[in-house]
Amino acid sequence: LPDALPISLYLDTDTFVVDEMVGVFELLDHYDLALAQAPAYRGLEDPEVPAAFPEFNCGVVAWRSGERVAAFLRSWEQTYRAWLVEDVLPGLDGGAHPTRTEIGDQPAFRRCAWQHGMRVATLPPEYNLRLGIPTTVVDRVRLLHGHTKKYETYAKRYNSEIVPRTYPQERLARRLGRRAYARLRRTLG
Repeated sequence: LPDALPISLYLDTDTFVVDEMVGVFELLDHYDLALAQAPAYRGLEDPEVPAAFPEFNCGVVAWRSGERVAAFLRSWEQTYRAWLVEDVLPGLDGGAHPTRTEIGDQPAFRRCAWQHGMRVATLPPEYNLRLGIPTTVVDRVRLLHGHTKKYETYAKRYNSEIVPRTYPQERLARRLGRRAYARLRRTLG
């Protein structure tokens, strides 16, 4: 569309595009943002956001430019910067809240998306497959996300057949043992 607003796709440095991502851009005809739920880290208590509104993984984010989205992005940046300095949310079991860590952008994103009434399309795991975190996929994996030197090996394995499948596979976890499997998950991100 000649008069359409520009589209942006942000990818973390630990991502690897396996296949075309056109479907993500098609979502932006109906939504403000497109990104996946945070698979392993979510559900932090924020009294200003309903518990049913999920936390999103900010490693793969698509948006169509416009004033509404620009206002949201400015708010997210301001909130994130403020939260790096001051803990504003309670941590788990009375500890400090992780807003002051590398994952602190996600709680700020969640709050600002809710406050701005952003229409968020939730990407399926095929478009942001977090390595090392149990995930079921049913279609071709389009993007891998996590620290590894074996992106191409994983891409080939994950797309060797297109049927419902879960990764990492349980037999690998049993074969490695709990501690080694936990170490592998930490290493892969």
